[in-house]
Amino acid sequence: MNDRISVSQASSWQWSTEQDLALYERAGVRRVGLTMAKLADVSAHDLHAFSRQLDDVGITVASLLALGPLTLDQPDRWPEQRDSLGRFMDVASIVRPEVGVLTTGPAGPLSWEWAADAFAQAIEGTVNEATREGLFLCLEPTNPLRTDVSFVHNVRDALELGFRCDMGVCLELHHAWAERNIVGLIAANPIAIGLVQLSDGRFGARTTPDRLVPGDGAFPLARVIRQLLGSGYSGAFELELVGPAIEDEGYESAILRGLRWLDALLTEFVEEDDGESRSDGVDDPNGDPEGGDRDDGGDGGDRNGGSGDRPRAPRGNPPLIGAQALELPQSDPSPGLDLPVVPATLLPVGADEDPA
Repeated sequence: MNDRISVSQASSWQWSTEQDLALYERAGVRRVGLTMAKLADVSAHDLHAFSRQLDDVGITVASLLALGPLTLDQPDRWPEQRDSLGRFMDVASIVRPEVGVLTTGPAGPLSWEWAADAFAQAIEGTVNEATREGLFLCLEPTNPLRTDVSFVHNVRDALELGFRCDMGVCLELHHAWAERNIVGLIAANPIAIGLVQLSDGRFGARTTPDRLVPGDGAFPLARVIRQLLGSGYSGAFELELVGPAIEDEGYESAILRGLRWLDALLTEFVEEDDGESRSDGVDDPNGDPEGGDRDDGGDGGDRNGGSGDRPRAPRGNPPLIGAQALELPQSDPSPGLDLPVVPATLLPVGADEDPA
């Protein structure tokens, strides 16, 4: 199985960690995404034991996910909510994920700009701790129906807020695939993308979660994944399968079908790239007939398929993507919040067309 494939524990939502691990071993999974929903109440002793089990069978933790605990319009509750973030960091120190994934928490009645100010203020201590511990924290933009866990619902906004807070972005393809110039955004900011999650879906769905096994739905996942590979993204592709269709089919069947689909797709794309590299080597007298220095994510690099440690996303200074940044008016202070007034900016956007 391609070593860039990961399976999220959310795909077997009602199973125990023991059941999850047994399936990963049977299926030959080498990367997994863990969720605080299953681990928050596990003792440190049992977490260490679980981490050793993963090590013993050669499984790397690709991600650790927590839905944002912060109620951004109620700063008086932040101290207790930061305790939840502290627990997240404690778990991360034991299971050692490649990336930590968070949602922002709900904005309540705040405007987007004031929610961003509140989030930046509330999360700063956690980001500083993660930086000291070498953990790459990522924001996950959510389906707009999930205002209960986030106010960030597209990749552009997530990149902007992530650069401001020194965080990366988890790309959830279930809704991000349809965004304008999504691949152009990723190609211009490859070090900011820490994880790609995927599942299929049906057009016209009006509930969430309502996800399907890749290949069962209508979304053009193969095209987007091919473009992601060409854009410079080098991290994991993580199956996150949740919803009634997954429950009805059964976790093991759905996960195994998703793994087969994704493994076949990545294998096909790697073989295509190998063929193109060999052709390039023959046509170019200075080329390498064996394919040159192309990195296909095999042995010899880091766990994300690269050649070393992942660079940090730069704080507060996103690269231009083709257009100048646009200045927005300052937001008026929201009643009851003692937060600074910060001018908001839109992340620069690029060409309207995705690369072919």
